[in-house]
Amino acid sequence: MEAPDHAWTLVAGDATTCYTFGYSGKRDIDTGLALKSFLYPGMHELFVARSPDYVKLFAEPLRVSQTDYNPMRHAIRSILFVRGKRPYVLVVDDYDKDGRPHDWRWSMNCAQGFAPGLDTRFIDAQGKGVYSSLAIAPGATSAEAVLLHSPIDDEKKRGQHGLPRLLVRDLGPHAVSSQPRIGLESRPPGGKGPFLTYGYDNNRAEKVETPVPTNRLLIERRNVTRPDYTVFLLPFRTGERLPETAWNGDCSALTVNLGAAGVDTIRFDRREADHRTRLRLERVQR
Repeated sequence: MEAPDHAWTLVAGDATTCYTFGYSGKRDIDTGLALKSFLYPGMHELFVARSPDYVKLFAEPLRVSQTDYNPMRHAIRSILFVRGKRPYVLVVDDYDKDGRPHDWRWSMNCAQGFAPGLDTRFIDAQGKGVYSSLAIAPGATSAEAVLLHSPIDDEKKRGQHGLPRLLVRDLGPHAVSSQPRIGLESRPPGGKGPFLTYGYDNNRAEKVETPVPTNRLLIERRNVTRPDYTVFLLPFRTGERLPETAWNGDCSALTVNLGAAGVDTIRFDRREADHRTRLRLERVQR
């Protein structure tokens, strides 16, 4: 949904079947999910139009193995993009596995580079490209962290105004002091694993693809039935006032005070049978 005159865009997706998916090993578990539920919209009709044999094929249930079978009641993500003088993003996850406590991990992978342009490099005073990696500022808590560009924004420059940063604030009910601090997971050059992207330092006379360390953001919630991640992402520059966020009594309305840019109220409706939280933004200009 989109409301240009209200400065917001909402995107939502149901990933329940993706979490349940498990194909390696002996497929001895009947998930009860028809194969057609894994097709993109419109694909079932396209195949059936080619041959009626596809009707029977896609009606068969998906069978998976015990090794990586992870049935979920629901896994739904909603992303609210808010425009204006102080743009921000709100990521709301409605996840429930089986009604019992589990450990959860919310991750955000970094890109290969952060600067504008095709080579995605910052340019230093000598006109050379500088590779930047994701780093986290000191003082992160279980509810809030600030990401920065390293080495562009290093210890010597942290008092300098105008450096680009990203505020990460988990506003969910489980973002409490007893939970782990928001942190970065690093994979050094040569590390194995498909979950991180690599950047390359191409600042030499000849282009040499030299791997450099990369990181991803992690927000962990341990021993909770539902993580109820409500992650607030706001780009800002050092020296700018950070917004104030506050819930009302029953956590049905979130107030985002953006200072001179205005005050937003985001309404949360969790009553629908499909388990997706409905979001509605109301803006008061100043």
